Amino acid sequence: MSRGKVVRAGPPGRVGRARRAVYSRHVGLAANLGGPSDEAGAYALRLYVSGRAASSARAVRNLERIAALLEGVEIEVIDVRERPELTEEDKVLATPTLIRRWPPPIRKVIGDLSDAALVVTSLELDAARSNAEGGEPA
Repeated sequence: MSRGKVVRAGPPGRVGRARRAVYSRHVGLAANLGGPSDEAGAYALRLYVSGRAASSARAVRNLERIAALLEGVEIEVIDVRERPELTEEDKVLATPTLIRRWPPPIRKVIGDLSDAALVVTSLELDAARSNAEGGEPA
């Protein structure tokens, strides 16, 4: 399995200098977040951020750190200003917000994700993988 992949979602024509650096660090594309990727038991996470806000930058850095600890994590980072339709679809009320979209059920964490253990526990990442593979929660 591959380590976590992070991509930014947004119109490609509106990429500023700061964003180009972020895009260049991330490889690949997020899988169809409606279901699993080609990797069994993969997690599909979506992080909603608000532009260049300090808390959003911290959340991206912290999520990259968390994703490096887990295998099979696909992350999509969405700026709420550029993609308000997705914000409404996922019922995001505050930023930064991290949503585990796969495997079901959907789980959400609001904040800068500075407490990695709390994020993993709140999103039930280990339990979700066990359930997706047909086992009991860890």
